[in-house]
Amino acid sequence: ISVETAVSGLGEQAYRLRRDGLRLTLEASSELGAMYGLYHVAGDLGVRFIHPEETFVPVNPEVTLPEYPGEIEAPDFDLRGFHEHTQHPIVMSDYMLRPDVPGFREGVSRYIRWLVRNRQNYISVHLLNTIDLDAWVPWMADIVAEAHAFGVQVGVMASFADQQQHNFKLIDAASGAASDQQIRDGLDRILATGVDHVVWQIG
Repeated sequence: ISVETAVSGLGEQAYRLRRDGLRLTLEASSELGAMYGLYHVAGDLGVRFIHPEETFVPVNPEVTLPEYPGEIEAPDFDLRGFHEHTQHPIVMSDYMLRPDVPGFREGVSRYIRWLVRNRQNYISVHLLNTIDLDAWVPWMADIVAEAHAFGVQVGVMASFADQQQHNFKLIDAASGAASDQQIRDGLDRILATGVDHVVWQIG
């Protein structure tokens, strides 16, 4: 397989596959497009990225690739991925919100790679009032940096005052501080992680 990047006329996430006998050429305008194309080929060979913790690689010496007519392949939507609703006890409630627990950071890395292998590029999590911002901000900044290296955007969900199901809220009425200043200060800390989106739960 021959991989050519910086090919003009293709979008950042697009790629083109051409097959000439045993020679397969992958053209893309970026490393991201090339990565998507390589995982496309892996899928055509029968590889399945079923779960962040489970990849199926078939043993089939007779497998052959399709002809690949050279059409441009590109995602139908700019953002594709998942909101991890961490208000419920799911895996990402731990992995994304509990810094420095052995094995959790590696679990996030496997999740990011699983997204990319399925040509997804977005993840968001619901912040909870159990997070320790001092520990969580650098933890999340490291996660965001890794995600960005793979073309994955990261978002978080917070609230101004809603506290249902341990929701993270920016305004603490008991503090006596002005609400607008609490919002600015809290948002500055969240944005220090480098996240791409903040979604508000208004309640």
